[in-house]
Amino acid sequence: MTRARLPQWTEAEVHRLKMFADGKVSADTIAKSLGRSVKSVLKKASWLGLILSRKVTARQRGNDRDATTALS
Repeated sequence: MTRARLPQWTEAEVHRLKMFADGKVSADTIAKSLGRSVKSVLKKASWLGLILSRKVTARQRGNDRDATTALS
């Protein structure tokens, strides 16, 4: 049994990934924009030495707000 080959990253996609990373765009948003999986985006970013921002949910924002209030 042979595995299906995954599509190669084009230079344009790599460039967009770098631009998104500089703009602190989440991996989820980048994946949707590029039509790739989040796992693929994270692996490529890691291979390129890029740091992607995490997607912040409303629940996490609420927890951060509570922590900030507690410190005040």
